[in-house]
Amino acid sequence: MTRASGGGGAGAQARQPAAVQGVTPLSPEDFRSATEFLAAEHRRQRGFCDLLERVSHNPRHGIAKRELEALREYLEHGFDLHMRDEEEDFLPVVEQRAAPQENMRELRAQLAHEHAVDLKIARALAAEIVNLTRHRAFQDPASFLANAWRLAEAHRRHIAWEDSVVLPRARHCLRASDHRQMLESMAARRRA
Repeated sequence: MTRASGGGGAGAQARQPAAVQGVTPLSPEDFRSATEFLAAEHRRQRGFCDLLERVSHNPRHGIAKRELEALREYLEHGFDLHMRDEEEDFLPVVEQRAAPQENMRELRAQLAHEHAVDLKIARALAAEIVNLTRHRAFQDPASFLANAWRLAEAHRRHIAWEDSVVLPRARHCLRASDHRQMLESMAARRRA
């Protein structure tokens, strides 16, 4: 497990899986604002979606053990951290700061629903990846393959929507103090 330090005191040692090809590591610049941090996390998630898609096509030989371990770590821990960042820190403040006509309450509810569905699938996949790395049989091979592909595709759409709708709204309405407070909370979550 590697750690990336953040700038400005707020980007504390961020827990992240070991570097793997196609998954961009976090850098100190990613900790300049909450929106930059979440955008960087979305870039990393796209890399993990690529790994999920590869494993869905060829689970035994399409992905290296190091990549599987990083994917499992992200599905078990990183995915949940990111969703908590958004649901506990980011979205409540954006909803508070956004204009009423931006319908942030409805957007927030939709994101929370998608997060819950994705997290359930991510946890099931992480358990099966443990079997895969230990050369054990899958509990349900068809479900594993379908869920890996489904999570990759659904989460890519989810990220694209957040990047094109939610982050621009946040960049428009958030204050510098909001960014500092959110980054501190996100960093504390990763130190815990």
